[in-house]
Order: sequence, then C-alpha cells, then structure tokens
Amino acid sequence: GLGLGGVGVVFGGLLLYRSRRNTVRDIGRYVTENVVPSDDDDPLLGKRVGSYWLLEKIGHGGMATVYRGVRTFEDSRKDEEVAVKVIHPHAASDKMFKARFEREIAICSELFHRNIVTVYEAGIEDGRHFIALELVKGSDLAAHIPEKGFPVHLALNYLLPIYEAVAFAHKQGIVHRDIKPENVLVDDKGTVKLSDFGLAGSNDLSRFTPTGNVLGTPAYMAPEQIHGESLNPTTDQYALGILTFQVLTGRLPFEAGDGMQMIMHQLNSTPPAPSSIKPSLSSDFDALVLKMLAKQPGDRFESVMDAHSVLARLAIT
Repeated sequence: GLGLGGVGVVFGGLLLYRSRRNTVRDIGRYVTENVVPSDDDDPLLGKRVGSYWLLEKIGHGGMATVYRGVRTFEDSRKDEEVAVKVIHPHAASDKMFKARFEREIAICSELFHRNIVTVYEAGIEDGRHFIALELVKGSDLAAHIPEKGFPVHLALNYLLPIYEAVAFAHKQGIVHRDIKPENVLVDDKGTVKLSDFGLAGSNDLSRFTPTGNVLGTPAYMAPEQIHGESLNPTTDQYALGILTFQVLTGRLPFEAGDGMQMIMHQLNSTPPAPSSIKPSLSSDFDALVLKMLAKQPGDRFESVMDAHSVLARLAIT
C-alpha cells in the first residue's frame, strides 16, 4: 500500500511537472509566433516582465512605454491579453517616484468602474517598474473627435461616462491631473474608459512642447496647476471643461503657437463660449463649460458630479 501510494505521489508529480513544462513551452512558442517587431528594435519585445510576456509596443510617452502582453501563468488562456506599462528608467529614478508609485498604484487598484481602465498588478522586475492593466482594444478619444465636434447626442454619449469616471475617482480620493482626449480610450464596442489615473500628471513644466501646435498637457491645465499649487478635484474639473469644449466644437478654447503662449492663455484669457464656435449649441452648454473653466477654483462647480447633473439634464432637453 505504501509502495503504491509512493508511486502515485511520484507519478502525479511527474505529470504535474510535465504539464508545467509543456505549458511553458507552449507559451514560448506562442510568444515567438505572435511577437510584433518594432521599428526601433525594442529590446524588451519578446521578453518577460513580471508575469507577462511583451508581444507588441502599442504606446510610448515621456514616462513609460506600453506593450500588449500575455500572462505566463499555467491556467491563463492565450487570448487573455493585458497592457503592460513599463516605466522609463529616468522617470523611475526620480526621488519622489517610488513613494508616489506605491501609493497611487494602491489607490488605482481600488478604482473598479466600467469607465476606468482596470489596474491588475504592479511590480518591479530587474529594476524595471511595471503596471499591468486592462487591454482596451480601440483608440483614444482624440482619434474620434470630428473637425467640427460631435453632434450633441453623440458628444453626450462620450462625456457623461467620462464625468462619471472622474467623479467616482474623486470619491476615492484620487485626482487624475492629466485629463485629455489622449487619456480617454474608446473600445471596439464604443465603451469609454479613462486611463492613466494616478501616474499621469505632474507639475513638471519642462514637459511642454516648445514649438508647433500644442495639443498636450498645457492645453488642459488649470491656472492653479500652472502655479504649482496643491491639486484637488476642481483641477480635474477645469481639464474636463476643456475636453467638453473640444468634444462639442472640435477645437480647443485657446489656440497657441507654443507651450508658454498656451500657459498665458490659461492664466489670463477669457475662454470663448462654445456657441461662438458652433452656433447650434444652446446657451445652457455655454453656462456649463464656462463655469467649469472659471479661473478661480471656487467659482467652478462644487464637484464634477454637480457638473454631471447639469450635463445629464441637457441630455433630456
């Protein structure tokens, strides 16, 4: 009896070992067959970071590169892909980065909302900080906005879920700090998902584009953010007001040739009413957007949810 039991344990162990080895071999073959080379011969493609094999580079920014990846775990299905954000070494070496990374990942991991990109895991592998996120197959909102903006009913289909996502995050105590169309993803089914919570924003004015049309962070920054003051939910509300203006009209409230000119507009210029750009918009939309774009935070809505309530009423009028 003992002998047979011993054989059973060993035999089971051999089966388990063989199964794992085959799974690893299968994943290795899957990675080899599905890796998408990049133009710059990215050395991380086809490699593993944490529990994820990196198959394709799908985004690149000042702080991180984003890859399409697949888990290495034995019980995962090969079609369960994720987005893996690998933080650039220069960003990760910042003295404040580690504490901010750990604190904000902890917060972001609690942001379960249908209109917020889900954070699955974060860690460090061979000195590389990474974040595994829900992979949204689609494109960002910037790619969807027509030249003259959306018709009102379509604009509201995008805007209402974004407001709800931001308001939900504020309830959890987190300010996005970098709301813009490039950080709003639209999946293949038309679902809107806000991305880059927590790690997206900073007060680093050196990130501004020095020349050309500025469509990056400066175009969405509230005056208090430019001044380096502590940020709060009304700061997000300002950026959301600019995004609303853009979705409705197809353009930004302020046009500038460089980042510094845009900063001066944000600090000193009165934004135009959306209806002055698109006469078909009602004065109610003007009132909503211009209140969100007040220079003084105290002159804006008390919360994004209050702004959402106004927007929702416009949806049924």
